[in-house]
Amino acid sequence: MNGSELARDLRAVGSVLMRIGVVLLTLLLLASIGGGMALAAPVLVPIHWFLARSASSGWTRGGWIFLAVFSIWEAAWIYAYVLVQNETIAVFTGLAISLFGAMAFVATTGVHETAPPTIGSTS
Repeated sequence: MNGSELARDLRAVGSVLMRIGVVLLTLLLLASIGGGMALAAPVLVPIHWFLARSASSGWTRGGWIFLAVFSIWEAAWIYAYVLVQNETIAVFTGLAISLFGAMAFVATTGVHETAPPTIGSTS
């Protein structure tokens, strides 16, 4: 193994570890009660978008979109609750904003380009 192969392998390992770290951080913030997602969402959601754009499969891309949409929902819910002090309004506001976020992610990350073949298709 020469130096360039080693460097390529180390970059690949680093990329995988970074993605695992983003997933774990996102899940930790989603599970926390302290409102950490309200602070982290402006940074995490664009990272999710870039990772979804660079995903090699539709399932991986869908996973990044799933994490981003839930991050958007929780942050929007927190922001709305702080503003109106009404949980019902905050939940539905978060839901509405996350649905728009989901549509934006699907439109801009190319999910529709990797749709599985339909029944009867030759590919």
